[in-house]
Amino acid sequence: MPAPAKSGRRPAAHRVSSRRTPSQHQPSAATGPRASRDALRVAVLCNRPLCGSCLRGLIENGLRGAEIRVAGTFSEMCAISRSDRPPHVIVYSAISPYSLDLDHVKKLCAKPVPVIVHLDMPEAALVRELFRAGVKGVLPTSMPPEIALAAIQLVVAGETYVPSRGVLESGSDAAAAARPATRLAARLTRRQIAVLRLTAEGMSNKEIGRTLGVAENTIKFHIAALMQKLGVNNRVRLAVTASRLMA
Repeated sequence: MPAPAKSGRRPAAHRVSSRRTPSQHQPSAATGPRASRDALRVAVLCNRPLCGSCLRGLIENGLRGAEIRVAGTFSEMCAISRSDRPPHVIVYSAISPYSLDLDHVKKLCAKPVPVIVHLDMPEAALVRELFRAGVKGVLPTSMPPEIALAAIQLVVAGETYVPSRGVLESGSDAAAAARPATRLAARLTRRQIAVLRLTAEGMSNKEIGRTLGVAENTIKFHIAALMQKLGVNNRVRLAVTASRLMA
């Protein structure tokens, strides 16, 4: 008797399905630093409405799906951080180094959220001061938008973004700025030089007073005198100038 003709189809028990099941072939939605269904949340601290709106637009267009909240004051930013949907990253846009509040930076860095500072032409000494305070990234206003967006994503992923020396020095002449400050340093007293050196190390007035064995109010007096002699109007600029003079 002739053998039965072979069928081109496999028996049902031996068929292999080519369909991929989500559990075996699809990447898990819970992998990575954030679940994919959890949109990136960015909080921007900026007291200039126009600058805040520009940053919001840049992030919304560059990081699709991101949720952006803009705070005009430090207290508003603290409220956002305490909300039921806290940010994954904070961008503190001070623009001018003169308007940067280093105490606010330190308080923000004490929270379990990475902080990025956005500044116009920051000097290398100020950048070092910011990283000592706990900042995870510095974005100079001279950098291309796509690099700024990549830096934000890098920080959210747990890394640190340090701008290149070329970006830091663009548009500024550090040597020219140092010359008048160096001449003024020659007019400082020995005690003022000691206070200036400890300020460059990031010490508070209380810490400087404890180190030098004098009252905190005395240190405040020296700080005020140093600001006047060096032509600066806040503690951050004094620390930057101190770092340059003590280098």
